Amino acid sequence: MIFRDLFYILLVVLVSGCSIFDLNYSKNSHQKELKITKIFVKPASEQPLLKYRKINRGKPIVYGETLISANAHDGITAFRRSTGERLWHFFVPNGVEKEPLLFKDNLYFGGNNGYFYSIKATGGSENWKIHIKSEVVTTPSLDPEEGRIYLLSVSNSLFALDAESGKQIWTYTRQDPSSYSIRGGTNPVISGNIVYVGFSEGSFVAFNKANGTINWEIQLNKNKRFKDIDSTAVIDGERIYVSGYDDKLYCISSNNGDILWKFEAGGYAPVFIRGDTLYYPSTNEKLYSLNKNTAQKKWELSLSGGIPGEVSFIEGVLAVGESQGKLLLIQPETGKIITSFDPGRGILSPISVNERKSEIYFISGEANVYSLGVKWDYANLFSFVE
Repeated sequence: MIFRDLFYILLVVLVSGCSIFDLNYSKNSHQKELKITKIFVKPASEQPLLKYRKINRGKPIVYGETLISANAHDGITAFRRSTGERLWHFFVPNGVEKEPLLFKDNLYFGGNNGYFYSIKATGGSENWKIHIKSEVVTTPSLDPEEGRIYLLSVSNSLFALDAESGKQIWTYTRQDPSSYSIRGGTNPVISGNIVYVGFSEGSFVAFNKANGTINWEIQLNKNKRFKDIDSTAVIDGERIYVSGYDDKLYCISSNNGDILWKFEAGGYAPVFIRGDTLYYPSTNEKLYSLNKNTAQKKWELSLSGGIPGEVSFIEGVLAVGESQGKLLLIQPETGKIITSFDPGRGILSPISVNERKSEIYFISGEANVYSLGVKWDYANLFSFVE
């Protein structure tokens, strides 16, 4: 009798213990931790930097097993993606500030020496170069149907070039009476037969891509000190989203340039759209989540490390660099910072994402190229205590 009672007591304890274990196992199995792993850090420039640091805003490019990075000191460098081994370097006096365009195994980019280049993505040998007599601090855009390259120079000149030869097809120059301007510019955006470009005097213009004639234009920023339209436009259906550095975010009709709505915060980087949500990095050192149709604010995040850069998406979270701070990984629904990584001297380049490898790449303000792994790991998987 006593033995039977002891058996029942022991059985109850075991069952209760298993239930507690199952409960805690179930809870803890859903607790995930987002981990950042440093794969490599390599200097982007060929020679050691003994002078002041320049503005490095070039997004690293994944080309097969190669990682290609521009730097504002001495040109373009290619690394082995897995190890960071230096493969080749293409020298450009005064460097290349923005990332190249990759098309048919060729790279197209402008230098701070007044030349525009085409080089091979394998080996870095030169195809051609032309003298455009101005710096280029934007990334060119490609029209694959026509085989044309469109680029905007610092002098507010828009060029249409033949991609194979570099021959100039047409050019347009916008006069800027202002003595104040932010260093930067928009990447030309091609949609159908139109090329959309913003200029430093605050205008946003739709060009006929065939001959450079103007279809329509709108003056967005009229009253602020810095009138620059430096953010690259983002087209979503019949809507265009573009911002002025010291002005507002605008939603514009792509048909005629009519303003559909505006949001009171200036911007330097393009918006990022996911579903009906628009993520907007602002020059007021805030990141906004907005309804893309109405501009209704869902959340805002104030940053402590300067102006937020272009938004990327990896492992279900937002990846954003601070101009004088850290790499931030952010929960997209709430704006909560999940984790961060400090490279030193901030990040002005967009974050390049390799989804297949769960890796991200960027160049820091120190002109160092970073390769980082970003993955979710289950934490405390076998913990018995909450």
